[in-house]
Amino acid sequence: MNIQRVIREARQDRRVLSTIEESFAKMVIPKLNSSKIEQLQFNMLSLVRDSACSSETKRKMADLAESGTVAKLLADAFLESLAWPNSAPQSVSERKTEPSRKDRPLPRPPVPPDIEPQEMPYVDALMRVYGEIEGTHSIGPLNIDSYPSHQKHFKRQRFDYYAAEALRRGLRDAYEGPDEDQFRALEDEVYDGVIDTYECEYDSGMDRLRHTLKQSVQISADKCFATHDTSWIGNSEKKGICHILVNDERIRGWLDDDV
Repeated sequence: MNIQRVIREARQDRRVLSTIEESFAKMVIPKLNSSKIEQLQFNMLSLVRDSACSSETKRKMADLAESGTVAKLLADAFLESLAWPNSAPQSVSERKTEPSRKDRPLPRPPVPPDIEPQEMPYVDALMRVYGEIEGTHSIGPLNIDSYPSHQKHFKRQRFDYYAAEALRRGLRDAYEGPDEDQFRALEDEVYDGVIDTYECEYDSGMDRLRHTLKQSVQISADKCFATHDTSWIGNSEKKGICHILVNDERIRGWLDDDV
């Protein structure tokens, strides 16, 4: 209760996120009664299990306890606690009858049949990939149906893109104040996680695209609060963010000339 605002805001600071586990390991763990640590973990997990935390957060905490990473468990639990509002604690039953927006599934809008103007950068990059495979520069959204295998692939990419855009809107609505730019934090995490893979040498643009998308789904994105607070960030959303990186010109395209 009544956590100072400056502390709550600092939970998003990269310096905090990069050092907090080490701080707990050096400053907290040595002061604990080693014979009581197992009981401590059990009690913490019981509190987490009975709380209104997301199922993803509960699974993560359980995995940390099982792996014996006590400093990481304590650090993550502390950061999670800072995400909750400054108000008197509610009972578990009260919290469950009033689920927050973050506890609900994220609705996905249908993919529009026509290409929207804001899609054109990543769409053009995909068309160049298909054109490289076919040895032509004439493949575009208007004739992609003439290439069934590419058409199916393109349909999946648009689905992923719109999944990411739905996530962008969901995060914008769910986070306010100092936490409001969570999608940018996630985009940064995906970029940092895929850029080395993206810049490797490949035989084709499709190889670069596939390897980069494959790498994106391996990213934990722990610096984005939504990975702890929600179950919204899945493989489709992470792959869709790769296409948003193209739209934002952080990745220029998939062919060798684009790297």
